[in-house]
Amino acid sequence: MKKTTPKKDLKSFLLTKCVGKKNAKSMLALALIFDTNTRQIRSEIEQIRQQVPLEGGYCLVSHNQGYWLSKDIEEIKSFLKRYLGVAAKQFKNARNTIKQLNREEQAQIQAQFIFEEELTDLQKKYAHAIIPAGNKVEKKSKK
Repeated sequence: MKKTTPKKDLKSFLLTKCVGKKNAKSMLALALIFDTNTRQIRSEIEQIRQQVPLEGGYCLVSHNQGYWLSKDIEEIKSFLKRYLGVAAKQFKNARNTIKQLNREEQAQIQAQFIFEEELTDLQKKYAHAIIPAGNKVEKKSKK
């Protein structure tokens, strides 16, 4: 039983069989097609997403329907909004966990990871994709 899927094969499959939302494939379907597990598919999807732009100028997006390649700006914006929203929630959870540590432990963790700066950079870089032009973001006032 094959337990690894060469990224090239998965990428080629996506480029030929999964263009457009109507051709989306679920992670489970991809795992069955490639005779591997969903963890391996997820790992390879993340590696493929780091190879931007993909051939043909496509972005690899996902939603409930599964994974597909898209050039549709609305699909890409919707994907980025969800994807970066998950990242923001994970960051907040990590930050809350760090707050529970003592100062020495916090210093060790913060030396290893600079979450806030990286997340802020991502938010700034992709804010235009998440917030439609003309919409203003209201800052919450601290009381």
